[in-house]
Amino acid sequence: KVGGKEVFDLMHTVGTLNNGMKLDYAFALNISTYKDLKTVGHGGSLGGYKSAHIRFPKHNFSVICLSNLSSFNPTGLAHRVAVLLVHHLYIPEPRPAAAEKR
Repeated sequence: KVGGKEVFDLMHTVGTLNNGMKLDYAFALNISTYKDLKTVGHGGSLGGYKSAHIRFPKHNFSVICLSNLSSFNPTGLAHRVAVLLVHHLYIPEPRPAAAEKR
C-alpha cells in the first residue's frame, strides 16, 4: 500500500503565508468550496489542452473535464456538472403535503 493516512493528510494540508493567511493550495491540490460543497481538485493546461479534476469528498464523487480547445473552461463546466449531480442525487425531492383527513 502506497502512502497511507499520513501521506493523504499531508497532501490535504493547505499552505499558510507568513502573515497567517491560509491558502487554498495544498501540495498540488486545490482545497476549496463551491456552492458550500467542499472540493479537492487540480487543473492544468499545456499546448492548447486543458483539464480539470474536482472531487467532492462529502458526496463521494468526482468530475473530470478534458479539452483540446485552448478557449475552453473545464473548471466552469465541471462545476456546472457537479451542481446538476448534487442536486439530482443528494438533495431530496420535496414531499407533497399529506392529504388532509376528512
